[in-house]
Amino acid sequence: MKKLFIILTAALGIFVAGPSGQARVVTNFFDVDPQWSVLNNQNSTNNFGYSASTTVAGGSAGEVGGRIQRTNYDAYYADTASFGSNFLTLDNSFFASGKFDVTNANAMDNDPIIGHFSEGVDDKSLAGLLVQENSAGNFRVGARIRLANGTSRDSSLSIIPQNGDYWFSYAYDPNGGTNSQGRLSLNVTNGTYNLNYAVDLTAADRAVGATFDGWGLYSRAISTSTAFGEVYMDDVIYLVPEPSALALLGLSGLLLMWRRR
Repeated sequence: MKKLFIILTAALGIFVAGPSGQARVVTNFFDVDPQWSVLNNQNSTNNFGYSASTTVAGGSAGEVGGRIQRTNYDAYYADTASFGSNFLTLDNSFFASGKFDVTNANAMDNDPIIGHFSEGVDDKSLAGLLVQENSAGNFRVGARIRLANGTSRDSSLSIIPQNGDYWFSYAYDPNGGTNSQGRLSLNVTNGTYNLNYAVDLTAADRAVGATFDGWGLYSRAISTSTAFGEVYMDDVIYLVPEPSALALLGLSGLLLMWRRR
């Protein structure tokens, strides 16, 4: 599987970067500590980050994740270094894919995200896979785009079992959707489930905008409670920008090929 993963990544790099290298694809199997940026991921009862020995997401030993507590501050463990001083916006195409799972969730309603986000204190932007706990042994999944002002646009949500060893892939098309103002498409699958979601933006949403300068595991600020969940991910690929980002071609077909394999 890792060989196929590397081949796909190389193909995506050709598609994305092109001859001038305006964007590139990052891959990580978490075989070693990525030493990503952190914010409040070990504060209070939060305990998530790099885990060298666990395999909760379904990959080989080494993954990112852990306990995410509902707290009154943002928290993340994420790759911000690959973005440098650059960023993506709703005018750019971007994508991500990988393995994930949720376990031991207890009323988790702080909406952890695996995806692109803004590390700025006043910029609430994010886009990617949304997870929430539903009831004992289950959780919800769906797609979310949150604009810079904190307004969230969500897809429908589905209830799936914890400990299911899932794959996710999402792609954002700035010209997609029923309004041609942008669409975030998400697929979640394993041997039992094959679920698809979409979030369409409006012209008003695009006017508000969003900025993404990090990618990883993020939890939003909400009033503190005992609610928590354990979220893990592994074998990920995601797009980061160079000085300017090219429009992406053929991403959905390449990701579909990977999922089917």
